[in-house]
Amino acid sequence: MAAMSRRPAAGPFGPGSRISICTHGACTNQGAAALISDLEELAPHLRVQVARRGCLGMCGQGPNCLLEPPSGGGRQCVERRVDSFQKALAMLQKVATPSSSSSSSSPPAVLPPQLLHRAQLKSDALRLLQAVSFQPDSVLQSMQKACQLLSSAIQLEMHERSLPAAGSSSRLRDLMMLRGRALGRAALAMGNALEGRQHGEAALADFRAVIGSEPQFAPAYLELAKVCSFTGQLQQAVDFYRHALTLPGLGASEAEQVRRSLAKLDQRLASAPSPQEKGNRHSGDGSGRWKVARITGLSHDSCIYNLENLPPEESHPFPHHAWHVQVFLGSTMREYTPVSSAAAWEAGQLDLLVKTYTDGIVSKNFGTLRTFDEALEASLRTYSPVEDQACWITLSAPMLTLYLPALSEEASSSGEGTGDVEQLDIVAGGTGIAPALQLLREVMDPKGAFGPCCRATLLYSSRSSLDVLLLDELRAAEASAGGRVAVRHTLTDQPEGEDPWESVPSVHFAGRHGHFASYFQPFEPESGPLRPGCGEEAVFRGRLNSAMMEQALAGPGRGTRCVLCGPQGLLDAARAGLMALGHLPEAIVSLRASPITSKKGAGGWAGTGDRVQEQTCGQAETRLGSKIVLLRGDDSSGESESGIASSSSSSTGRRAVAVPPAIRVSAASPSIAGSAGAVLACNVKVPPSGSGATVMSSASLTSTPSWSTHDAPPPLAEEWARPPAPPPLSNKATGASTSATSVAPSWSTHVAPPLLDKAGGEKEEEAEEQEEKEDQKVQKINKTTRYDLTVEEAVR
Repeated sequence: MAAMSRRPAAGPFGPGSRISICTHGACTNQGAAALISDLEELAPHLRVQVARRGCLGMCGQGPNCLLEPPSGGGRQCVERRVDSFQKALAMLQKVATPSSSSSSSSPPAVLPPQLLHRAQLKSDALRLLQAVSFQPDSVLQSMQKACQLLSSAIQLEMHERSLPAAGSSSRLRDLMMLRGRALGRAALAMGNALEGRQHGEAALADFRAVIGSEPQFAPAYLELAKVCSFTGQLQQAVDFYRHALTLPGLGASEAEQVRRSLAKLDQRLASAPSPQEKGNRHSGDGSGRWKVARITGLSHDSCIYNLENLPPEESHPFPHHAWHVQVFLGSTMREYTPVSSAAAWEAGQLDLLVKTYTDGIVSKNFGTLRTFDEALEASLRTYSPVEDQACWITLSAPMLTLYLPALSEEASSSGEGTGDVEQLDIVAGGTGIAPALQLLREVMDPKGAFGPCCRATLLYSSRSSLDVLLLDELRAAEASAGGRVAVRHTLTDQPEGEDPWESVPSVHFAGRHGHFASYFQPFEPESGPLRPGCGEEAVFRGRLNSAMMEQALAGPGRGTRCVLCGPQGLLDAARAGLMALGHLPEAIVSLRASPITSKKGAGGWAGTGDRVQEQTCGQAETRLGSKIVLLRGDDSSGESESGIASSSSSSTGRRAVAVPPAIRVSAASPSIAGSAGAVLACNVKVPPSGSGATVMSSASLTSTPSWSTHDAPPPLAEEWARPPAPPPLSNKATGASTSATSVAPSWSTHVAPPLLDKAGGEKEEEAEEQEEKEDQKVQKINKTTRYDLTVEEAVR
């Protein structure tokens, strides 16, 4: 058998050889920076060149180096896992020592012991600074040890050169910069504790010593700014960053990073407490930034976010009413109903149930949040303030949704007691379970808003058993109510005989956190999974209908009120079914999770078939009678979240255009319906400020709750002229004939009303044709930039 051929040996090496270190991402994370420091410190004494290069194709085995013989001759080789000072020194001596076949006859250089000792101190400190573990306790121990090593190296350097602490040696400068970073990282790990502030002051002293020697050294100013941002000295951090931008030697990418840091600091300064407030042990009215303490995934797209803050100074303003909070993300606002109690809010805790939509704004931001512990690890890894991490939510103080037990947006002035509501029927779907749970808690509490005699029944609609949210909380409410609360479920798309996870869609987007429930990490209720058998919890199948609600809920009666919570399709079906069963419209309250838009400009179009509704975030508001209403624009984002269309009266850029109610214009020109809930027959241009429309001050606007009521609108003011009453209008859902002046159309249906012939009957085909023509007109008008008709012209 022929002898197997061997690969030629690497080399020959010797003085003049070159070591190229891979600086690709994987090798950098595995310690390439410390290896480069080792080689650059020692290689010149051995006449070996050091260079940086790209990936060597051995990721995960780094840091990796390419060893190249001098003058391009011989054979190259790769040295892997050079992850310690001893390995780096052995590799360097291997390359620097002439091989037997080398033409060089000079003996290898000898490294001085003092140089080796100082280089090893710096190397070990660098590897501690690049620790893999970023747990706060581990980081603190590593940084304290790194500071000791660097202090010894600084003493050796100063002794060797006989220079003061503020010497001009670049090597001494580098050692002091490293020690300052180690002290700054220790301060970041300890937070606002006394020892953490002491570490921060020591770090600032090192960087100031470097600046005292080199006033134009920009990296020292950047490090000063970082430490100041860690320790809460925000204005000083801003000053240092701005000064660094004026110095030479700052690259384009570094300058851009400084500008981003300045923008974040400006935001922190805008929301930072005053010096008087810093010593407070409370959070004022509860508004401001709340910390994400925990995230619990309930389904593949819904989570509970447990938020924490200092306890508010005052007690909860609506402890026995339905309430919500506003969530702010830049200029965008959404409103969510907490699933935690008012007592928990007073203790500085708040739980929000949020369903994440991939095309959402705020809800998608929730899907990228991290817990505070995760954010602290990321902060230590990136050496950036934890305040810049995605673990904070900006909230408003609690806001009223409905007064209880009246189930009204306005407080009752008649002094009626809690005996008005004897039976509360709730129909909920999706995240609409959040306000439903608030109501159930007031029923189950004998001292709650509804009193000790009220009973409640909840019919909860979900796609499958995997989409049932807050199952433990619902069971607890039912068990502790003494038989006065009943919870029933219907599953609209429950797969029979197969795993429900098979039908769950795959959802991915950039930055999505890992807390959502999944096939591999399902959410398991503490009280066990949903019982879907006959006579158990989920006795119903399919979408809501009259027969199902007749079987599950109480019948109509003088003391019965119905509350609907959920998406628009559920509200429409539930309202139609309840009215078919005989429930009066005024006994039904709808709380809608609906799309919310943000206007791109000051003006906008209200399209054909769009409903005039109560005040909505970022949209044009118009006062009709005593109501603030809006003209819904055509730029809806399609986002549907656990909040509803509403806005805060303090928001900037909001306008209210004064329009008399009951305005009717011929079909040939745009018109505005005369009461909240009516439908626009044509398109109306909402002009920007200064274009002739009457603009009211923002102080005159009122805000609507997060789950706004959609009952029949109040009667129009008597001082306004009323149009002639139109012929009776047939209700498709119930078959009943009503008067268009007494019952408003459903607030949630965004289609034009059917056209009436002379005899008063419906002509569906003609209505569809007219609607199609109007849609074409909308598209044509929206392409133009002129105002065909302003609101004020429509009024005239």
